[in-house]
Amino acid sequence: MCDNPSYCRIICYSLGPGLRQMQGAQTTLPTTVTQLFAAYLYNIFKNHEFNISKHHDLRAEQIRDVIIRTGQMGYMGIDHNITQFNEKQLNDFKLEQSHTLPGFLVEHPDPSQSIFTFIHMTLQEFIAAVAKYLTVDPQSLAQLLASAESNVRFRTFLRFMVGLASSGSDRILGEIVGQLPNQTRNTMIDWVKKQTENNLSNTQNNFTAQSKASKSKLLESLYYLFELQNTGLMQQTVGLGAALTLGHDFPYNAIRLMPMDCIVMASVLDHCYDVQELNLNNCCVGAEEIQRLVPVLHKFKVLSLGSNRISHTDFQQLTMALTNNSSLIQLYLNKNQVGDTGVRYLCEALNSFGCRIQTLELCENLIRSYSVEKLCSVLSKNRSLTNLNLNYNKLGELGLKLLTAALNQQICLIQTLQLEGNGITDTYTEELAVIPLRNTSMTRVNLANNLLTDRSVCSLQTLIQRHTYLQEIGLQRNKFRPDGGLHLQSLSDLRPGLRVDVYSTIMSKGLGTSA
Repeated sequence: MCDNPSYCRIICYSLGPGLRQMQGAQTTLPTTVTQLFAAYLYNIFKNHEFNISKHHDLRAEQIRDVIIRTGQMGYMGIDHNITQFNEKQLNDFKLEQSHTLPGFLVEHPDPSQSIFTFIHMTLQEFIAAVAKYLTVDPQSLAQLLASAESNVRFRTFLRFMVGLASSGSDRILGEIVGQLPNQTRNTMIDWVKKQTENNLSNTQNNFTAQSKASKSKLLESLYYLFELQNTGLMQQTVGLGAALTLGHDFPYNAIRLMPMDCIVMASVLDHCYDVQELNLNNCCVGAEEIQRLVPVLHKFKVLSLGSNRISHTDFQQLTMALTNNSSLIQLYLNKNQVGDTGVRYLCEALNSFGCRIQTLELCENLIRSYSVEKLCSVLSKNRSLTNLNLNYNKLGELGLKLLTAALNQQICLIQTLQLEGNGITDTYTEELAVIPLRNTSMTRVNLANNLLTDRSVCSLQTLIQRHTYLQEIGLQRNKFRPDGGLHLQSLSDLRPGLRVDVYSTIMSKGLGTSA
């Protein structure tokens, strides 16, 4: 927002005195947007060249009255979608230009009449929130919150209402308007708690989890928690084993995240210790967003970052969150741009001492065969990884050869291996048949949508017969002739629980592709 000169002015007047005081004595700078505007309000009355109370000899109760009447006009403007005010409207709210123009309003002369606007639209929303916070009675507050929540024009106003309930805002504004009402503060905290709990629940509910609206409300709850700066409340809501679901496998059910959203999310999560899952699939997360989130990504057991804009250069930052991470168990990075360089960074994390990742999905990530060697080195050392998805990369024949060599080591614990759509031919399928000699872990293999022909039927049959632990193998959409395909399909009858899919189009969860 700092490309707007008016907003720059507000920031300078808010932070300037505090930064100057830091040279000589300890001072606390604003940490939220509400506190930033509260500091601005404080400084235009106390510290600056247009010090209103100094030039007009206003007492504390008069300052409070000016703020309330200015805020009431601002609230009327939000309610009626008005950003330009005339002299009559100023008179209706008994506002003197000498009191409001220096810090609140800007005059725009017009041949017919003068027009006034707030220095910045956000200032109008803040002053409106302060006026309501100071004057609303407890019985009307619930109705005000319900009405404001249903109107998108009041979104920033609501954030300010919540932020005014923080101890930091009370400390800043107390000197010019007196102590903020405790009952309103308690009501706002209870309201945020209820909103957050409901929104967390709705994003996990089977009926509402698909809704983009439910995810937007959850993100708004994170903004409330950020503005409130109540560590205990953060831990009671998000920090009690919550799953934050802002993304979805389908883009139209996910919300687009901006860097500021990630700053807010990271600030809240920094105070939480028991968080289960973060789903940001299709949230347009890129380099800047990853940078903001890295400090808290180590807190999750399940991390889903699929279908974003994460490139190989971003993986160096992401690796910082993954290295020696003893919390993360499942990592989903499908449909990004990991590439060969990203695989190198990822392998460093997987080889770290504390790594406990069990499921790693790298589907559609531009990974080529010569990167597989690094992954194979991980498979020969890592004692946690059991599920590996490399569907729709470019592993080819060499990639299969390297993987089968790694899978044939007794130490390898891979149970599910997905290699669909990797251009695998018959060249190295014979080596698949020797995997069962040492490896007894692998139970599911997906080789669908490759270039296998009848030349591989014998090797695949040997694999299926020898590997008695194998439960499922996917071979759909390859190049088998009818006789070869039917023969492989018939191997499902070898033992109970075995499934060989050659012609079926639906596979069990974890191997899943459809025709």
